[in-house]
Amino acid sequence: MCNFRNRGVVMRFCFLIAMVFALSIPAAAQESGGYNLGRPASAADIAAWDIDIRFDGEGLPPGEGSAGDGEAAYDAKCASCHGDFGQGEGRWPPLVGGFDSLTHQGDQRPEKTVGSYWPYAPPLFDYIRRAMPYTAPQSLTNEETYAIVAYILYLNDIVGDDFVADAKSLAEVQMPNRDNFYIDPRPDVKNTACMNDCLDADALQLIESLTGVTPVEHLQMQTSKNNETKSAPAAEQTTAQADDGGVKIYEASCKLCHAAGVAEAPLLTAAADWQKRFDENGGAQGLTQSVITGKGLMPPKGGAAHLSDGEIAAAVRYMLTRAKIGVK
Repeated sequence: MCNFRNRGVVMRFCFLIAMVFALSIPAAAQESGGYNLGRPASAADIAAWDIDIRFDGEGLPPGEGSAGDGEAAYDAKCASCHGDFGQGEGRWPPLVGGFDSLTHQGDQRPEKTVGSYWPYAPPLFDYIRRAMPYTAPQSLTNEETYAIVAYILYLNDIVGDDFVADAKSLAEVQMPNRDNFYIDPRPDVKNTACMNDCLDADALQLIESLTGVTPVEHLQMQTSKNNETKSAPAAEQTTAQADDGGVKIYEASCKLCHAAGVAEAPLLTAAADWQKRFDENGGAQGLTQSVITGKGLMPPKGGAAHLSDGEIAAAVRYMLTRAKIGVK
């Protein structure tokens, strides 16, 4: 029987054998003409990943967009979460205001917005193009992104309403908080592992999960004309209570888009829109499958990949019930 010391010798010997074998592979591959794995990355492959933009504007793409054009794009893509004028909705962050608030102390919380906190304008383009809108990231064109950036800067009184954002003009924008950033002079520190009086791992409890933390409380049923909220009729509330599984899934994973029409999602009680989708997909089963696989601006399972197909079916059944489409 091998003792611990003998096992260590064996492991070292196996490691040396593996190293010799690994070193012999490049020579063999070179003699045979290569590994025959993969292919060289094309310019298009690299361009799809090489989208970062520096603080000084390096990396900004061709195109332009004005603050005037940005208003319509912002209303369609951003206002449902960030407010009609950038003030923020619910727990979504505001984009405007907070000027002179960074020095607040105590109960006066600093308000970090694009206007009060961001030191440079080009990274705003980078972030919006990369991550927004929330329901369909990287779906904006360069022109739409430039226009939205210009409009947000205009809402913060940083540029005028005639400002046109492009690679040159955006890099020249002087942000209000630019000079208040500095290199941190403090030395790096290293954490040390807890070895004494550590917390009992078995006593720790999970109090929050990723599911359901996205703020959606502010998204109520909205009219298509003026975004005024209204309460659901008593009959519809009864329907919601009758399908508790579906309503819970809807509230946690579907309401973000379907309560406000984000990314062309039909409003919860828009019967005509739901009827059209019901007919196009051949009924509830086909509509459910289109949700599972994703369609148009909607990602697979509406972005809630953790849901089972059965849970998706329950959510679709609930929404069809609320729209009084094809469900008795």
